Amino acid sequence: MRRSLIRAIMKVRSEFSHLNLFRFPSNFLKLTLGVMNSQYRLFVRLPLWVCLGLLCFMGTFSKRGLLDWRRMIEQNDKLEQKISEMAQQRVFMERQIESFKRNKDEQERVVRQVLGYIKPHETVIEFQ
Repeated sequence: MRRSLIRAIMKVRSEFSHLNLFRFPSNFLKLTLGVMNSQYRLFVRLPLWVCLGLLCFMGTFSKRGLLDWRRMIEQNDKLEQKISEMAQQRVFMERQIESFKRNKDEQERVVRQVLGYIKPHETVIEFQ
Protein backbone atom coordinates (compact mmCIF):
# COMPACT_ATOMS: atom_id res chain seq x y z
CA MET A 1 0.00 0.00 0.00
CA ARG A 2 2.76 2.37 0.93
CA ARG A 3 4.64 1.61 -2.29
CA SER A 4 1.54 2.31 -4.36
CA LEU A 5 1.07 5.61 -2.54
CA ILE A 6 4.67 6.59 -3.18
CA ARG A 7 4.30 5.65 -6.88
CA ALA A 8 1.17 7.78 -7.14
CA ILE A 9 2.92 10.76 -5.56
CA MET A 10 5.91 10.36 -7.87
CA LYS A 11 3.57 10.19 -10.89
CA VAL A 12 1.78 13.38 -9.85
CA ARG A 13 5.12 15.09 -9.29
CA SER A 14 6.40 14.12 -12.69
CA GLU A 15 3.22 15.32 -14.42
CA PHE A 16 3.14 18.69 -12.65
CA SER A 17 6.86 19.29 -12.28
CA HIS A 18 6.80 22.15 -14.81
CA LEU A 19 4.45 24.13 -12.51
CA ASN A 20 6.93 24.11 -9.58
CA LEU A 21 4.16 23.12 -7.19
CA PHE A 22 6.32 20.66 -5.39
CA ARG A 23 9.24 22.94 -4.72
CA PHE A 24 8.14 24.15 -1.32
CA PRO A 25 10.59 25.50 1.17
CA SER A 26 12.07 22.72 3.26
CA ASN A 27 10.52 24.14 6.41
CA PHE A 28 7.00 23.93 5.01
CA LEU A 29 6.82 20.19 5.40
CA LYS A 30 8.31 20.36 8.88
CA LEU A 31 5.86 23.06 9.91
CA THR A 32 2.94 21.11 8.49
CA LEU A 33 4.01 17.99 10.32
CA GLY A 34 4.63 20.05 13.47
CA VAL A 35 1.07 21.37 13.38
CA MET A 36 -0.26 17.89 12.78
CA ASN A 37 1.94 16.58 15.57
CA SER A 38 0.66 19.20 18.04
CA GLN A 39 -2.93 18.44 17.00
CA TYR A 40 -2.19 14.75 17.35
CA ARG A 41 -0.84 15.36 20.83
CA LEU A 42 -3.80 17.52 21.79
CA PHE A 43 -6.65 15.41 20.40
CA VAL A 44 -5.28 11.87 20.53
CA ARG A 45 -2.44 11.45 22.97
CA LEU A 46 -3.77 13.67 25.74
CA PRO A 47 -7.20 11.99 25.99
CA LEU A 48 -5.52 8.58 25.87
CA TRP A 49 -3.20 9.49 28.74
CA VAL A 50 -6.07 11.01 30.72
CA CYS A 51 -8.17 7.85 30.23
CA LEU A 52 -5.23 5.66 31.19
CA GLY A 53 -4.62 7.77 34.30
CA LEU A 54 -8.28 7.62 35.31
CA LEU A 55 -8.34 3.89 34.71
CA CYS A 56 -5.31 3.40 36.96
CA PHE A 57 -6.75 5.71 39.62
CA MET A 58 -10.13 4.00 39.60
CA GLY A 59 -8.49 0.57 39.52
CA THR A 60 -6.58 1.44 42.67
CA PHE A 61 -9.06 3.44 44.74
CA SER A 62 -12.52 2.30 43.60
CA LYS A 63 -14.81 0.06 45.64
CA ARG A 64 -13.48 -3.09 43.98
CA GLY A 65 -10.04 -1.69 43.28
CA LEU A 66 -6.57 -2.84 44.21
CA LEU A 67 -6.71 -1.59 47.81
CA ASP A 68 -10.06 -3.27 48.45
CA TRP A 69 -8.76 -6.45 46.82
CA ARG A 70 -5.77 -6.52 49.19
CA ARG A 71 -8.07 -5.90 52.18
CA MET A 72 -10.31 -8.79 51.10
CA ILE A 73 -7.28 -11.10 50.78
CA GLU A 74 -6.16 -10.20 54.31
CA GLN A 75 -9.68 -10.73 55.62
CA ASN A 76 -9.88 -14.07 53.81
CA ASP A 77 -6.57 -15.16 55.38
CA LYS A 78 -7.83 -14.22 58.85
CA LEU A 79 -11.07 -16.14 58.31
CA GLU A 80 -9.19 -19.21 57.07
CA GLN A 81 -6.97 -19.06 60.16
CA LYS A 82 -10.05 -18.79 62.38
CA ILE A 83 -11.62 -21.79 60.57
CA SER A 84 -8.50 -23.89 61.16
CA GLU A 85 -8.46 -22.91 64.86
CA MET A 86 -12.12 -23.87 65.19
CA ALA A 87 -11.47 -27.17 63.43
CA GLN A 88 -8.74 -27.93 65.96
CA GLN A 89 -11.07 -26.94 68.80
CA ARG A 90 -13.77 -29.21 67.36
CA VAL A 91 -11.37 -32.17 67.27
CA PHE A 92 -10.35 -31.44 70.88
CA MET A 93 -14.00 -31.28 72.00
CA GLU A 94 -14.89 -34.50 70.15
CA ARG A 95 -12.04 -36.27 71.97
CA GLN A 96 -13.23 -34.81 75.26
CA ILE A 97 -16.79 -36.04 74.62
CA GLU A 98 -15.49 -39.51 73.81
CA SER A 99 -13.47 -39.54 77.03
CA PHE A 100 -16.61 -38.50 78.98
CA LYS A 101 -18.59 -41.32 77.43
CA ARG A 102 -15.97 -43.97 78.20
CA ASN A 103 -14.50 -42.87 81.55
CA LYS A 104 -16.80 -42.92 84.62
CA ASP A 105 -14.26 -41.03 86.75
CA GLU A 106 -14.21 -38.20 84.21
CA GLN A 107 -18.02 -38.05 84.24
CA GLU A 108 -18.03 -37.85 88.02
CA ARG A 109 -15.40 -35.11 88.04
CA VAL A 110 -17.40 -32.98 85.58
CA VAL A 111 -20.69 -33.51 87.44
CA ARG A 112 -19.08 -32.51 90.75
CA GLN A 113 -17.26 -29.52 89.25
CA VAL A 114 -20.03 -28.12 87.07
CA LEU A 115 -23.22 -29.09 88.92
CA GLY A 116 -21.82 -29.10 92.46
CA TYR A 117 -23.04 -32.64 93.37
CA ILE A 118 -21.58 -34.45 96.36
CA LYS A 119 -21.71 -38.04 97.60
CA PRO A 120 -23.99 -38.87 100.51
CA HIS A 121 -21.16 -39.25 103.06
CA GLU A 122 -19.31 -36.04 102.03
CA THR A 123 -19.50 -32.60 103.63
CA VAL A 124 -19.08 -29.37 101.68
CA ILE A 125 -17.19 -26.49 103.18
CA GLU A 126 -17.50 -23.16 101.35
CA PHE A 127 -15.14 -20.25 101.90
CA GLN A 128 -16.29 -16.73 101.33
